[in-house]
Amino acid sequence: WREQYGSILTEEELRETTWSTRRKLLDTFGDSLKYVNRLMNTRFGNSARKVPAHMPHFIDSQVVREMHEQWNEQFEETSANRFRSPLDMQFSFTHMYWVTHATNAK
Repeated sequence: WREQYGSILTEEELRETTWSTRRKLLDTFGDSLKYVNRLMNTRFGNSARKVPAHMPHFIDSQVVREMHEQWNEQFEETSANRFRSPLDMQFSFTHMYWVTHATNAK
């Protein structure tokens, strides 16, 4: 850290900055999950949804196309963001529940 930030921040300031940034990212991630959940509620109706675990996910390219057709503007905005935003699409969350709800609707 010294090579990169030593002339700008003290070690204590760096810890505070890292903690506050990490905390903000966690809040932003949670906010974006709530945002996507609201989109899912609008499309499929209210449902209890949990965040999928960090693990490999099988991705169906047809499902991805359907998701992008439904929320193209939101996915484009997420891709254009340099940093996380409360209005980001959460890909694995969206994919998992798209498959669940679309399958149940058929």
